[in-house]
Amino acid sequence: MDLTEKRRNGLTLIVRTRRRRVVDNEAFAAFVGRIMRAYARRIEGGDIEGLADMHKLAGELRELTGETVRRLVETEGYSWADIGRVLGIKRQSAHEMYARRRVVATSGSEVATRAVG
Repeated sequence: MDLTEKRRNGLTLIVRTRRRRVVDNEAFAAFVGRIMRAYARRIEGGDIEGLADMHKLAGELRELTGETVRRLVETEGYSWADIGRVLGIKRQSAHEMYARRRVVATSGSEVATRAVG
């Protein structure tokens, strides 16, 4: 986040603004999608052992998505509404899916968690 000064009614306001980095994420995502589809075609061609690796990659992608969302909220200042908007889901759903969780109570073998942040 950057800080900028704005003057209003004789007052100087310090306003936090988000840096907008220019990156070509859309083209990069399309490239990654092509690689994933090519990998799937190789497995479909009879390389059943590759299915385990594909499953592992899917798990890593889910984990990285969660980490990325949390960094956007915690360090870049994006809101859960911002995250929900770009994912096409409600703010509350985004928070439930990606917020950090902490243990709030244990009872025997059951553990209760609560979203944090």
